Amino acid sequence: MNSIQSIRDEHIDMFLKLKKIILSFDGMKLRQSKNQNAFYSGCRVVVMIRSASNEDYLTTSWGQGSKLERTFNVFTGDGKYVRHIKYTNINQIDTKLLKELISESIILNMEALEMLKIKNNLKKL
Repeated sequence: MNSIQSIRDEHIDMFLKLKKIILSFDGMKLRQSKNQNAFYSGCRVVVMIRSASNEDYLTTSWGQGSKLERTFNVFTGDGKYVRHIKYTNINQIDTKLLKELISESIILNMEALEMLKIKNNLKKL
């Protein structure tokens, strides 16, 4: 599946810019589905990009959004974990901010994996 297939035509330029920035990180992998493009570092999702057919914006959904929100005041949403950033034009994409969010997400994912390992090792005792 071509990653652009799930993106509305008017959002392609924004998607390609976001994708280029996200994939510039070592080890970042793209997994595609019909409705979204998910970017992973290791085995955990960092960010997903969605472009719904009835929306006039492109959405990035951050797997560690609730924790990122403590430092970065750029998110919408109030779910248990995920937070969103919505883009209506390419000029809204702040490359520096996006790189900071990705870096922090990767660190939070690594911390979560380490905590899981510790919990699993404690169960074995």
